[in-house]
Amino acid sequence: MTHDHDPLGERVREAYHEAPLDDEAARARLLEKLHREPAPQVPAAGASNAGRGAWWPAFAAGALMIVFMAGALTGWLLARRAAAPVPAAIAESESGVPVVFALPAPGARIVALVGDFNGWDAEATPLHRAALGNVWIAEVRLARGLHTYAFVVDGERWIPDPGAPLAPENEFGTHTSVVIVGESVS
Repeated sequence: MTHDHDPLGERVREAYHEAPLDDEAARARLLEKLHREPAPQVPAAGASNAGRGAWWPAFAAGALMIVFMAGALTGWLLARRAAAPVPAAIAESESGVPVVFALPAPGARIVALVGDFNGWDAEATPLHRAALGNVWIAEVRLARGLHTYAFVVDGERWIPDPGAPLAPENEFGTHTSVVIVGESVS
């Protein structure tokens, strides 16, 4: 029987050859037994038979971690969104009074309505071009009371409503308009 080159096995064989044995027959039997036994298989550095087929627990743990993190992030985002303060005028506007805002703006590409009722957010209340083409309109439900507002034309130019009373100049030096909702004018 032939053996692959095995440094460890070679050293063991050499040690037995060098070991002083009183009985030559015992020494011969030992050497014969060593030659009949297959050389032990030593895995290459870094290789392990124990790791074969054991990749799936690590994969499953990683997948569970990704699912857990995605769920936690989603929960955090939903909780953050739910906890965001809602201006009182918007909260009341669900049952508020419908108010139509209109602005003649020939040549405008987009027009938005901003005011104390939508946090002055130029993306919150876009106006739509009316059938006439040069007039932009939006209907908004507002809580009763006094509200200040303006229009934003093409995302840059803030202008007051030409058909409504002006509010006092604000801290930014711009004019806004005033609308009183729910009050009868006599």
